[in-house]
Amino acid sequence: MQEELLKYQQIDAKKRKIDAEIASSDERKKAADMQNYLKECQAKLQKFETASETILRNYKRASAFMQDLNKRAKELNAQAQKATAEQIASIKKIVADYADKMGKIEKEVTALAVQAKQISREVETVMKNAVTAKKNYSTYKNAYDAVRASREPEIKALLAQMQEQKSKVDPKLMHMYEIKADAKTFPIFVPVKEGRCSGCHVELSAAMKKKLAEQKMVECENCGRYIYE
Repeated sequence: MQEELLKYQQIDAKKRKIDAEIASSDERKKAADMQNYLKECQAKLQKFETASETILRNYKRASAFMQDLNKRAKELNAQAQKATAEQIASIKKIVADYADKMGKIEKEVTALAVQAKQISREVETVMKNAVTAKKNYSTYKNAYDAVRASREPEIKALLAQMQEQKSKVDPKLMHMYEIKADAKTFPIFVPVKEGRCSGCHVELSAAMKKKLAEQKMVECENCGRYIYE
């Protein structure tokens, strides 16, 4: 029954080869690259949105502070009309302080406006590139789908062969095979060659050689494949 399993593995190997060829095709790589680029664009736009929200929040805060200072300055100027000389000197000092603060805030607002324009330009560039990337992704995805569709008959035929061959395999061996297949170990059953596992090429220990001689099949201590004589 081990021979039947090895035949099953041979068919599986052919299918895996086709799967690998499809996965490594230029069409798939290009589609994947465009998909990753679109994700990067999305991340950048999210970053820009967060930065814009911060700028807007700071701009509103600065504008509100300027309005408050301007209002208070006007009130002080009105008070100065009825104040004594000593009070006027004090009021002028406060107004000058307000003017200094307003000057600093104006610079902050100007800087925020510059940042906002820069982000707006960057967003425009990213959006433009994203539109192009979407078109390219669609083109590459269609090409990849065409490649995959062209190999579909081969894959279906091999799957049918595998299903037919599976019925000839010892269920216990098939179960062992499927467990390793899920773990992406392939080939799963390999012969011993010159005292080594032909899967990972590690030499078997004396105990493993003895066990193999007795049981005719053992699990490799290094790679986990099943070794047979």
